[in-house]
Amino acid sequence: MRDGDPSAALDRLDDLGARFPEGQLREERMAARVLALCAAGRAPEARAEAERLLGEAPGSVHAGRVRASCAFRENLD
Repeated sequence: MRDGDPSAALDRLDDLGARFPEGQLREERMAARVLALCAAGRAPEARAEAERLLGEAPGSVHAGRVRASCAFRENLD
């Protein structure tokens, strides 16, 4: 996402998820996916991914950042 291309970031995150579905960086990948979905204007999908992450890892170090993202703002489209 450093390049400002959330679609490319999502493609890469999806590829990593397919290759390493239970990898050590699963939480990081899920949190990055939430943020990339927000950046792409896909708030409802970000909410679903955020709920999945917080359901699996409620104490994640990424929880605060995920809760502060578009995924939990009012008026999701």
